[in-house]
Amino acid sequence: MSERTTKQQSRMENMAPRLQTLTHTNGPGTTLLLRLAVGAVFLSEGIQKFLFPERLAEGRFEKIGIPAPEIFGPLAATAETVCGILLLLGLCTRLAAIPLVILMSLALTLTKVPILWGGSSDKPGAEGWWDMAHQSRTDWAMLLILIYLFITGAGQWSLDTMLHRRFVGSADPTHFSHFSHFRPQHGDPTSKNSQEQTQE
Repeated sequence: MSERTTKQQSRMENMAPRLQTLTHTNGPGTTLLLRLAVGAVFLSEGIQKFLFPERLAEGRFEKIGIPAPEIFGPLAATAETVCGILLLLGLCTRLAAIPLVILMSLALTLTKVPILWGGSSDKPGAEGWWDMAHQSRTDWAMLLILIYLFITGAGQWSLDTMLHRRFVGSADPTHFSHFSHFRPQHGDPTSKNSQEQTQE
């Protein structure tokens, strides 16, 4: 085995634990439906922030009191666009969910919670619990879905799963646990012959 091949194998072995953490998923294949729902919304909103910055990005951020809107407006647009694409593909799903959870938490805190006392500059005519519950329904649902994706991962129908099987599965001892029923059992002729050969 060449030195180059040895270095490549060593590099893959070092990367395997990180890839395993990043790409491992406990979610079923139908998690795809949740990824499509939130991914499409964030991708669309991110693109619209670039197209209509005065209404949806810098202008709106300045209106609700976010400092340096000329910086955080494009930053939010970029995060929503890039992370939306990653969610749709099921690639680095846990990583992509983190900035979106932060964005949704800020949206709820800055624009929805103040509705309780009528102090939301984003919704000046709304006041009280029921107005707040109505205005925050989408943000709340998106936040919970993002938390779910962060906990469970992308699901079986995703690029994360493909990467996990390709680069991590062969290095993960649990990868072979699914084939445990193929192992020779006591009383199996294969197992008995193997024992006899060992004794000889």
